[in-house]
Amino acid sequence: MFVQGVAEGLEIPPRVRVTSPTFTLINDYEGGRLPLSHADLYRIEREIELCELGLDDRAGGDGVVAVEWSDRFDVLPGDHLELRFAVTGDQTRAITATPHGPRSTRLLQAWVRESRSAVC
Repeated sequence: MFVQGVAEGLEIPPRVRVTSPTFTLINDYEGGRLPLSHADLYRIEREIELCELGLDDRAGGDGVVAVEWSDRFDVLPGDHLELRFAVTGDQTRAITATPHGPRSTRLLQAWVRESRSAVC
């Protein structure tokens, strides 16, 4: 659900179905303000399998890369925004955001500013 919201914010066309890459390992979405790649590393067993995904190429580009289960392997660039989700109820989650570098700090600050001005 979170990545679907990211896709909406990036203005990925509504006709594009954003789904979990649990079995495909990585899904790419284009047509919005920026390309979006969504990877799920849960089923990756060996680090060598990561080479086939091309995460390095995607992370070095101009798009957004969302990586689930990134703590299984050392795949994130030095400057990244870490999001941790905690279940707080049947329909609620809490998100803890930790920036790791100057760019991710600016992204988090912009996210906080935008969320304060959002009308719900």
